[in-house]
Amino acid sequence: MAFTVLLQPRNAQPIQPPKRRTIGPSNTKLVLSKKDTAIIFYPGAFVQSDAYAIWAKDVAQAGYPVYVLKTPLSFSLIAQNKADIAIKNSHAHHFVIGGHSLGGVVASGYVAKHPKAHITGLFLLASYPQEKNHLANRTNLAVLSLTASQDQVLKQANYRAAKAWLPKDTRYQTIRGGNHGGFGSYGPQKHDGQATISNAQQQTAIADRVVAWLSC
Repeated sequence: MAFTVLLQPRNAQPIQPPKRRTIGPSNTKLVLSKKDTAIIFYPGAFVQSDAYAIWAKDVAQAGYPVYVLKTPLSFSLIAQNKADIAIKNSHAHHFVIGGHSLGGVVASGYVAKHPKAHITGLFLLASYPQEKNHLANRTNLAVLSLTASQDQVLKQANYRAAKAWLPKDTRYQTIRGGNHGGFGSYGPQKHDGQATISNAQQQTAIADRVVAWLSC
């Protein structure tokens, strides 16, 4: 398959039509029913899709179908439009796109190039958009940017500069004690910092923060 599907629990209610609300530039947030919103996720470079299964399953258990994309050679950059397949196969009407590291670069690029694809949110795990794919003027887009305090892989100067290319009301949060590789579960990553929390703790922190953001 083109993606790993982590669906909501069997006893979840069927998808319902979205609640209609206006999302204004000063209070951009996700206000759609979770039963109508699906999550599509681009893995980091050379990381297997199942490395994100722990936090993704927790998000799915909260009621949001999650599609973790499988890309050729586990390299999202050569499958930038892979989200098209998940969107086509989903019963949801609205979508939140996410990505880790290079996968976040691809995710933000996908969002920038598909302004009419019913994408209401973007979340970035230790990642940032390229200037050519800036989203600063997207007033109908909610964005969550998660980093980790022990991450030595993320280029901090580039990350700070890229804030200019995201909406002003983007939410920036840091997982204390986490590192770059801890945004998945694939073991130590070269040049990364030493985490001071367990991988399980970082997985829980990711899921909790994403669900809280989706639910706000």
